[in-house]
Amino acid sequence: MTEQKITYEQVEKIASNMLTASVKPTVRGVISITGGRTETVSGFLRDFFNKRDAEVSKMESELGSSKIAKLLASEIQLVVDRKTTRLSEIVNRQKLQLAESIELLDEKEVDCQERIKLAEELNIQSVNEITAKLKHISAEVTVVEIAKNKAESEAESLVKSANFQLEKAESENAELREQVKLLTVDVAKFEIKHSQNEQAQKQLDIVKLSIADQNILIARLQTEKTAFTKDNSRLETDLQELKIKAEKLSQVQTQLIEVQKQISQLQHELSLSQRERDSLSQALNAR
Repeated sequence: MTEQKITYEQVEKIASNMLTASVKPTVRGVISITGGRTETVSGFLRDFFNKRDAEVSKMESELGSSKIAKLLASEIQLVVDRKTTRLSEIVNRQKLQLAESIELLDEKEVDCQERIKLAEELNIQSVNEITAKLKHISAEVTVVEIAKNKAESEAESLVKSANFQLEKAESENAELREQVKLLTVDVAKFEIKHSQNEQAQKQLDIVKLSIADQNILIARLQTEKTAFTKDNSRLETDLQELKIKAEKLSQVQTQLIEVQKQISQLQHELSLSQRERDSLSQALNAR
């Protein structure tokens, strides 16, 4: 069996507690509590009594050489031992309380740091989301403006083409009139009628094609107009939402200021906690 090592301080403390409890310290009594070899415990206990006797003798010499002085010296030593034991217990209890306070301060410091970090992350996330939405809405507005300009350009080109065809038809009619004047009446009537029929047929075909193209253009323009109307309505809605979001952004900025104030307060509390921990640490070190 492995021998249990003990120290003089352990033996001294146990013997002092026994004397405080009005129990005479013995080698067997000390071994039953601490263990250890008999020779070691006996030597430490002998040193304890020698030290105690020396202190009692010193008190006797200070009080006198009578039996009453010896009894007083012995009682005073018991009182000193009791006080020493109680003070040791108080010091140990205060050390435990200081350690617990330091642990609580450490937990409070970690909690404050986590709250500061969470507030900063929420602030950055809100700003990033609002910035991304603003960029998206700006891009949509740009695309709608480009499409609108393109449609206006196409419509202007179609109007110019229709005007050109009308001028061309009027010019051809004028040329036909001049040719009719040069022909005889009968031939002129026949050729005019035939030419008119052919020209009318061509014009009719051209008009039909033009009407069909114009109908297609009108349908497309109406579709684009409807789409533009929807886009404008959507953009107006988006602009209203953007204004609301801008107001919310102002509120978020206000909340951000409040959060920053809370962060400053938490940092102040953290500084106070660190000061308290340092004070408690210094007090513990002084003990």
